[in-house]
Amino acid sequence: MKSKLILSVFMFTLAFGEFQMDQSSNVHFGTIHRINDLSFIKVPFRLANYSNRIAYKDFELNSKLALELSIKDPISKSLFDLEIRELYLSWYAPFGQVNIGNIIHSWGILSNNSPTDNLSPVNYYYIFSRGTERKIAQLSLSGDIYLNSHSLGFVYIPQHKGTEIPFDDPELPISVPLPKNPTINDVDGFEYGLKYKYSGGVFDFELSYFDGYDKTMSSLGANVWKASDSPAGLESDKFTYRDTVLAYRKTEVLGLGFSTFISDLALKTEIAYFSTDDLVEQAGETSQGLWDPYPDIYRPFTGTDEKIADMCELASNPDTCKPIEVDNVLVSTAMITSMFYPDAITDDFDAHTINIEKTSFNNSVNHGQNILIGTNVKIGANCLIGHNTIIEKNVIIGSNCSIGSNVIIRNTIVKDDVSILDGCVIGKKGFGFFPNKENNIRYPHIGIVVINNNCEIGCGSTIDRGSLSNTIIGKNTYLDNQVHIAHNNKIGDNCIIAGQVGFAGSSTLGNNVMIGGQAGISGHLKVGNNVQIGGGSGVINDIPDNTKVMGYPAKNLREFIKNNR
Repeated sequence: MKSKLILSVFMFTLAFGEFQMDQSSNVHFGTIHRINDLSFIKVPFRLANYSNRIAYKDFELNSKLALELSIKDPISKSLFDLEIRELYLSWYAPFGQVNIGNIIHSWGILSNNSPTDNLSPVNYYYIFSRGTERKIAQLSLSGDIYLNSHSLGFVYIPQHKGTEIPFDDPELPISVPLPKNPTINDVDGFEYGLKYKYSGGVFDFELSYFDGYDKTMSSLGANVWKASDSPAGLESDKFTYRDTVLAYRKTEVLGLGFSTFISDLALKTEIAYFSTDDLVEQAGETSQGLWDPYPDIYRPFTGTDEKIADMCELASNPDTCKPIEVDNVLVSTAMITSMFYPDAITDDFDAHTINIEKTSFNNSVNHGQNILIGTNVKIGANCLIGHNTIIEKNVIIGSNCSIGSNVIIRNTIVKDDVSILDGCVIGKKGFGFFPNKENNIRYPHIGIVVINNNCEIGCGSTIDRGSLSNTIIGKNTYLDNQVHIAHNNKIGDNCIIAGQVGFAGSSTLGNNVMIGGQAGISGHLKVGNNVQIGGGSGVINDIPDNTKVMGYPAKNLREFIKNNR
């Protein structure tokens, strides 16, 4: 389609005359090898570049194409990939120049690594390339206004685009210390920049301002605990990341550049001042897509980069930590946690809710009667809330969600396109305690519930908040009526769970799992991907991927049928 557009423009200019065309191209071969063993790194690289400029009167159509060679799979049809790196139209007016289209921007006095240049993102596959070769074009409007030795430049970018980092590619030459497929919160907002430049006979001076977002993501939050997979287990000596969340920070950049020549010597210098919003504070704003999935109010183990870095520093240097020896680790952890989160023991109701009619949601949300809303609640666009529902403090509900009647939601993040039917209770504390002959010790619950996109929670279902981690429902997962999800459970994507199924705490369910009615899953188990569990089954052991089980205790379906003929 894009190639047809270029050809059409060419024929138009040919018909009407008064046109000029400039072309340039280059072909190069190259490979990247690891330093330690000189082994070949199979990452894509640009085999050829082709630039074309078609000028007609005061207008120019500029295009830059690249032929990308990928040798990761020699038999793949995508061995060669034609990439349109730039395609934009320029108008040379009497006052200056205006450009519109997919443009690669470069600001600053310095030719490479300018601190004032925060306009164009970078493709990490080409991180070792120079200048614009590693940059990615963005849909934008830009221009320059000239007045003698002075010029004023502007850039408007309607939609932020971030740096491309292929986290899940082991061939990436740069090691990225993050798990595969992290959650990335995109931003929905425009960016702009202004630049003043003076070009004198002896020196050049440049002053610039940019208002937008970082091109490289920063850590917004992460569940961090011991590698033993037990939040309270102190027997392990290092931490692991779980549910890493990345986001782009709101950033302003004020830049100052200066260059001059002394004989044949060029002197260039630049300085930039960055004003960057804290991610946790930024997540509390109304911008959708930038909500913090793990606010500090819920968890002690999540927050800013600094907090996570401190914990990782302790984990990487266990010798610097003084051991604490106790008779019962879990009981001691419960007592300490209760000191910091006394409300997590009783999980009392939110006494500061008010009727929705007295809030800003009265006009923005389609709702029934007698609905109570707590403080710091966020509700997205196009949501529906039924009668007698209570949404307590700090709850976040995304867009296009349907919340039924007589529903209670607390300590929960509900993402987009989620349906929660009548009579559900989401985010109350779980059934956590330690049996004791004298008195049972309650375990505090300070985690939350996260319900991902396009889920449905059936009538009368209950989902408990996590204890030290979170209870998570994967995307596109459907729960039938009267399903119980206990604390710390992790339910995968695309799961179907029939009525009256019950989960004990801290179990993990893979993707594409189907569970029949009235089945029970014991705690601290791992159920693999693509597993089918028959109705009325009792699962007391781990189940590997692609397995069908039934019975009590649940066993392989063929064995169950054989023994019950």
